[in-house]
Amino acid sequence: MVNKLLITTAAVLGFTGAATAADFSVSGEYAVEAETFTTSLTVGQELYGVYFSATAEMVDTDYTGVDLGMNYGVTQNIDLFTTIEIDNEFGYEEATIGFSFSF
Repeated sequence: MVNKLLITTAAVLGFTGAATAADFSVSGEYAVEAETFTTSLTVGQELYGVYFSATAEMVDTDYTGVDLGMNYGVTQNIDLFTTIEIDNEFGYEEATIGFSFSF
């Protein structure tokens, strides 16, 4: 399990390549009723107008997988996005394609 987390972290950090302006974030939350602690490590980088991101997640001490995403701003108010979810054994889990409006 620790090896998978280390490999995923290395892949997420390597995702940025030689880019120097990558966005990094770490988040955590505690679910009171479920008594679980979830942590996420996200790295993202904009390249040619498309924002690429990778998020590795853990629930308590169990690695749960990684989400790879792309977001493209069509206009100032419209975004197109896709996300690919990979499980804790690096198997394909789900793909999502969508859009968002903001005003």
